[in-house]
Amino acid sequence: MSQIYVIHLHSPHSPQDLFSLLVLVETKASASSSTPLSPIRMHLFLLIFSLLTSLSPAILVSAYPIKADSVNCRSGPAKSFAVKQTYAKGKDISITCQTTGTSVKGNNIWDKTPDNCYVADYYVKTGKDGFITKKCEEASSTPKPSQPKKLPGPIKNDYPYKSSCSANKGIDPWNYLRCSCTSFVAWRVNKRLGIKFHNKWRGADWGNANECGG
Repeated sequence: MSQIYVIHLHSPHSPQDLFSLLVLVETKASASSSTPLSPIRMHLFLLIFSLLTSLSPAILVSAYPIKADSVNCRSGPAKSFAVKQTYAKGKDISITCQTTGTSVKGNNIWDKTPDNCYVADYYVKTGKDGFITKKCEEASSTPKPSQPKKLPGPIKNDYPYKSSCSANKGIDPWNYLRCSCTSFVAWRVNKRLGIKFHNKWRGADWGNANECGG
């Protein structure tokens, strides 16, 4: 009578461990049967063993445990990137790809997880010092600089009263003294930002530059 053996596995496992498991199952099966282990079945086990040893560990193992407390998973392979996720010690994570980044305790490999973030390989128990799966193509250890905000107009002196600053200055349309810095700012705020700012804006008496306290 054939018997079924249920064996629970815990990652990570090497190909040798899996082969030993096959031998263990066959030994138990042979012990309960009058039929000894045949050469054909032994050759089959050797074939399975050769296939297992040719596989990447990443294929054999679906998840790897975090080996430190509160390990951050970042938006890129460096500590300068923002934290997107935090993993507790012992949590099993899957590795979609690996790349190089800033070194952590002498290990510059970073593992990308299904959460679309990178965790330092130093904190992941992969069972190997080195790459265990494919490399990430788009990863960069240098954060992209933030794009500057577009200015609401060209950087130039297009103040409408600049040609009359040597004459009687007078008051501009925003109740500031012409050719003063406050007049220039009021003109820019009105012209480029579309805010109807003036010297009595919202009831406040803003005054001119010559009235500012030192």
